[in-house]
Amino acid sequence: MWAEAPAPVAAPAPAPAPSAVLVTGSGGPAGIAVVRRLVALGHRVVAADADPAAVGGALAQVSVTLPHADHPRFLDALLGAAAGYGVDALIGTVAEELPVLGAGVDRLTAAAVATWLPDPTAVAMCCDEGAFAERMQQAGVCVAGPDLVARTREGVREFTADALVDRNGRLLTVVPRWPDGTRAGIPVQGTTFESATVTDLVSDALAAVGLTGPATVRGCVADDGTATVVRIDPRFSGGLPLTLAAGADVVAAYLTGIRHPQAQLPFLYFTAGVRMRRFLAETYTAADGSPVVDPYAPAAVSVEVPA
Repeated sequence: MWAEAPAPVAAPAPAPAPSAVLVTGSGGPAGIAVVRRLVALGHRVVAADADPAAVGGALAQVSVTLPHADHPRFLDALLGAAAGYGVDALIGTVAEELPVLGAGVDRLTAAAVATWLPDPTAVAMCCDEGAFAERMQQAGVCVAGPDLVARTREGVREFTADALVDRNGRLLTVVPRWPDGTRAGIPVQGTTFESATVTDLVSDALAAVGLTGPATVRGCVADDGTATVVRIDPRFSGGLPLTLAAGADVVAAYLTGIRHPQAQLPFLYFTAGVRMRRFLAETYTAADGSPVVDPYAPAAVSVEVPA
């Protein structure tokens, strides 16, 4: 007697790829820092830059090339990349892109790409030195232009602070650091510090312009302890790795706020006295784009032990 043939079993459908985060400006120090942190946290990252050789592309799972923000097809190209790689969240690290992204937020939302973009008026004020200084003066915030800092450098120490403000204007963290060394404008050494005066100044300056999301605040502290703000950049900073190392994970918190706009984001604390010393590192790819083993990676180094 013949047994009845078993019914065919359908092959399981392949699991959908996890949603990805698209990071623009992946060739700059801030973009690289964001890409590295997201990858370390286990996120799938699409690194975008106008330079096809941007190093962030070698650090992420996917690399895409986009035109500059002033190109008429910038937003179209970004949306195409988002659709092609399952992007559900966008982190922009280039201030000049923010007006274009803000103008296209309805298209991004329709494409299911979550964003958290600062108010366009706040961005414009931060990018206009005269308007920024006038707003600070109106709000009673001590302000000094870059030229004044240069003229009075003796007796004045400059600082940079990474900050994150939630969607409702609540300041989540201020992580100030002394830039102990820079090279080509990029911090290569720095030390975090605590100062109620600097924190209050940063808080007042950010509230005065109405900025939310990540911000880089630059200022100076005089020998008498008074602090003045010089400028605000509406983006993550090139010194972001030091803030992350000090314990304030502004990247993770920002991504949570992007994907979950109603979430109550926590205050982020940090450790003062953490020092960063930055060094040059490399990535390698073959002619076909495949990765090449890093000669400094432990697995790539063999040591012969004599018999």
